Amino acid sequence: LLKSPSLGYRLCDYHTETSNKHVFKCPPVQSMAFRHEAFRADRPPGPGTYTLPRLMGPNTAYTTASPCYSMKWKSKHDRFDADLSKTPGPAAFPKIEVDTYKRRAPIYTMGAQTRIGGDRTIKPGPADYRTGKVTLIKPQAPETTFGIRHSIYTTPLIVE
Repeated sequence: LLKSPSLGYRLCDYHTETSNKHVFKCPPVQSMAFRHEAFRADRPPGPGTYTLPRLMGPNTAYTTASPCYSMKWKSKHDRFDADLSKTPGPAAFPKIEVDTYKRRAPIYTMGAQTRIGGDRTIKPGPADYRTGKVTLIKPQAPETTFGIRHSIYTTPLIVE
């Protein structure tokens, strides 16, 4: 007989009971319960249980130090109960000109330029020129038209 399930293999020779026992303890079973793993004593500890020696600071693995003192000045603004409204805002400091740390940029103004002295005669403005009322020789101002003024297809009017 053949060893694998094929055309010549009989169904009565194929048994599924012993198939999972080589790898698992029992065949797969569906359940809705939580999986509780039994606590094993041979498990290694997790990474959070180890503490490494200090590599920086006064007391390292290779050196020890006496108590350290600092000469820092005591600030009124470092405390949690300090009134922060007494701290200076951005308007408390003077404005620093850009020319102190950059090259001088060109200066432009958008205001009116007032000239002291010069020609003070009255000159005509745009409203003094009435371009709509200009008539040279014709009785009305020139007008633009869109189209052909004289068509070759219209018959001329002949009056006798």
